[in-house]
Amino acid sequence: MADDRSKAPRPKIVTEQTQGEAPQQATPHLQAASAPRDTSSDPVSHAPRDTSSDPVSHDAAQHGSFRQGVDAARSWVSRTFPGNENAFLGGVLGFLVAILIFAIGFWRTLFVIVLVTVGVCVGQQMDGDPKLWNAVRKLFSSRDR
Repeated sequence: MADDRSKAPRPKIVTEQTQGEAPQQATPHLQAASAPRDTSSDPVSHAPRDTSSDPVSHDAAQHGSFRQGVDAARSWVSRTFPGNENAFLGGVLGFLVAILIFAIGFWRTLFVIVLVTVGVCVGQQMDGDPKLWNAVRKLFSSRDR
């Protein structure tokens, strides 16, 4: 059985020749894809700076773009549903809960909601503003006091 590599098209070899001169020896003008270019002799490298390892600039860029996205979404909701922003948010939240119920079931969805609520309570407590915790405490406190 013949080798499939022998049927592959071969690259053309380009010869450098100027008018009136004898042809020079043919040299292939191909660069290996895996061989990196040596930039040690370049006075200034024109490669873009890699900021992925710089945590400060990377986080700031992500935080800025996330903040811009949130602000753009908030302004769109305000323009599209003036005076009904919370109703829209409630509808989106209900839609997400419905997707969770269909995807993972009622009890697992309820478990996720309880864990998220506990996480929010702990976070608010650590921030020093336990609004949700106070609301739960008020809900379960006795009315006799």
